[in-house]
Amino acid sequence: MSIRRSSIFDGWQSGREQVISLKLIVLDAARFQLVWWLLILQGNEAVWLASLVLIAQLSVSRRRIYDGVFMLAIAMPGVLLDSLLNYGGALVFTDLPLWLALLWCHFGLSCLYSLQPMWRWSWLSVALVGAIGGSGSYIAGLKLGAVSSNWSETTLLLVLAPLWALVFIYIKSIVYQESQHQPHHPSSDNQGSPQ
Repeated sequence: MSIRRSSIFDGWQSGREQVISLKLIVLDAARFQLVWWLLILQGNEAVWLASLVLIAQLSVSRRRIYDGVFMLAIAMPGVLLDSLLNYGGALVFTDLPLWLALLWCHFGLSCLYSLQPMWRWSWLSVALVGAIGGSGSYIAGLKLGAVSSNWSETTLLLVLAPLWALVFIYIKSIVYQESQHQPHHPSSDNQGSPQ
């Protein structure tokens, strides 16, 4: 008797499951956008509400432990990165940014759900999306007053873009490593070649 580990690639095998997953992707993207705006505009005042959303997301998951571990594998290095950027003056916070740590947790979950299809893209494509999307998110936060910087916007962008490219490569490497440990399923042989 063998026990099959679940994978973040589960649910992408058949058309019916893909439709269900598409609904989940849209719902998760909406959840993340709602939380992003809430935390960027309200900061620590919105931590309680964003925490409830996070708890709700984890409580409805069929794989709470896996989701939680993956979320922390993204959030902990992310918080460390932001701490280093704060120490270097790239990011300056008016208060202890608990909201930012929580935002990293939400982002970690989004990597499993709404961003899941992207991890099948090429390494270069993933790095480019990270460079543009990640650094753009910080510049948006800067313009909305969630954070300030001792650096010029151009310098900040020149530093954040490669860092975020590396963040997305790190995430893809975790997903790739996980996918390499999945057992082969003969029923999926006729479903096209892997990308």
